[in-house]
Amino acid sequence: MQLEDFQKAFNGLDIDLRGSPEARAELLLRCDELQDALWEVCDQRMNDNEAQLRTLKYVALLPEHALNSTTHWVSTRSESMFSLLQ
Repeated sequence: MQLEDFQKAFNGLDIDLRGSPEARAELLLRCDELQDALWEVCDQRMNDNEAQLRTLKYVALLPEHALNSTTHWVSTRSESMFSLLQ
């Protein structure tokens, strides 16, 4: 939405006014403001994606951890049963 608003405002400026130094300075200021706004959007999306990636990594490790725990539990129980049988 910001980009569309910027384009409308930019293109809405009279062509005759675009040549004046004041108008050019205003257009450059608007470009800088749009750039800052777009960087904020990109940074927010990057932070959201990194948080989602951390969540997915954690969720992916849970089944592996459960398998290791189960394997360890079975091996200790097997050793216990073996020692009782002797």
